[in-house]
Amino acid sequence: MIAFYRCLKSEFLKVRHMYFWLWHIVIPILISGVFLAYSASVPRNAYGMVEAYVQVLGIGFPFLIALFSVMVSEQEMSAGHYQILLCSPKRLPAFLSKLMFLFLAGVLTVFFACFLFGAGYTFLLQRSPVSILFYGKASLILLASSFHLYIWHLFLSLRFNKGLSIGVGITESLISALFLTGMGEGRWQYTPCSWASRFVTYALAKEKGSRFNGPDVSLAISLLIFTTIAAFLLYCVWSCRWEGGNTSD
Repeated sequence: MIAFYRCLKSEFLKVRHMYFWLWHIVIPILISGVFLAYSASVPRNAYGMVEAYVQVLGIGFPFLIALFSVMVSEQEMSAGHYQILLCSPKRLPAFLSKLMFLFLAGVLTVFFACFLFGAGYTFLLQRSPVSILFYGKASLILLASSFHLYIWHLFLSLRFNKGLSIGVGITESLISALFLTGMGEGRWQYTPCSWASRFVTYALAKEKGSRFNGPDVSLAISLLIFTTIAAFLLYCVWSCRWEGGNTSD
């Protein structure tokens, strides 16, 4: 446990001279600012605006996860071709701390994005149809349903290359957007990249008192739990066996 905390602390130090934290601050401000400006200038159904905002967050999350995973991977690559990771006396804590660092950065960004828009829509524009607590719930849903994507994209970035990870992230975001339409009916439950946008949409529907397909949601939650646990265990096994090969070599 001590080794894990030391490795986690080192992850924060490694990105001091990168734009990593700047992007985590700028992106939520830009997205929430655009939506609040649009809400102020164009009258629209309040529930529809909140739904559009949380869906955009869910859709963009796979791509952003891929982007930030690549940034962290490239830092390790440039710092000695992954030798810091591979030569660590306790390799598993080093790999887990990198995953946890990415996820903690995502936690801060998602909560910042949700509460920034929620505060502006509730207190500045005074149009929010839901309480400020809903935006906290939406943040938790987005994060819980996307943790497996952090594992997936960190693996892709380390094992293969940045182009593959970003390409997969873009594809996942497109699928997530398409599966919010009728195209996703009967399919979204089996598509991990669409879970975040769907779950947060159904959470808002529940706030409205609207009906939705409960069995589909229950199935997707079961698959989410299984996928997350399986991905985490496989990541742990892989990190102990990986020798540093990368297709960009």
